[in-house]
Amino acid sequence: MVDNINFNEQTGKHSFFSVKEKSWHGLGQIVEEYPDYTVEKRKLFTYDNENNNGNLDIDIIIPEIEVRNYFVTVRTDTEQVLGCGRQRP
Repeated sequence: MVDNINFNEQTGKHSFFSVKEKSWHGLGQIVEEYPDYTVEKRKLFTYDNENNNGNLDIDIIIPEIEVRNYFVTVRTDTEQVLGCGRQRP
């Protein structure tokens, strides 16, 4: 896909919005106002073998292995992960 915008198979929509006007690629939804939240790009981490099998009820499991060259975008108000991507060199 040339535009690199995710297409959600479940909703049948592209994961993109623009405010008040159509974007150059014509994909996504148009909204009237900017959302009341900000988005932050963060490093992506995973668990090692020991922590991957921990008991969630009694263990504190912390992902410690950085997934290099990948990131997630997160809503700063709810900590909801919006997407995952690969860093360009």
